Amino acid sequence: MEVDGYYADSAVTVPVGQIRPELQKLLDVTRESLDRAIEKMRAGNRLGDVGHAVQSWVEENGFSVGARVRRAWIGTKMHDEPNLPNYGDEGHGARLQRAWL
Repeated sequence: MEVDGYYADSAVTVPVGQIRPELQKLLDVTRESLDRAIEKMRAGNRLGDVGHAVQSWVEENGFSVGARVRRAWIGTKMHDEPNLPNYGDEGHGARLQRAWL
């Protein structure tokens, strides 16, 4: 996805037809982990707080953050800095600041 010269990885999984309950749970937990991460995206929090929100919810629900989805990138080109890991330790990492656009 690109908006005003900035890119972000984005993906959507849409089930087609009837899916197994365990796959629906995976889709639900994935969306919920995104919502929890967004809640942590506040000035003063740290990147570790955001990643921990994803990782802890995913693991609490019996899944793991696999190697292929451990990071997301956003910037002026695809896979640019900063790295936004989908795992982390609360209270660690760069401090988030309000961006005045």
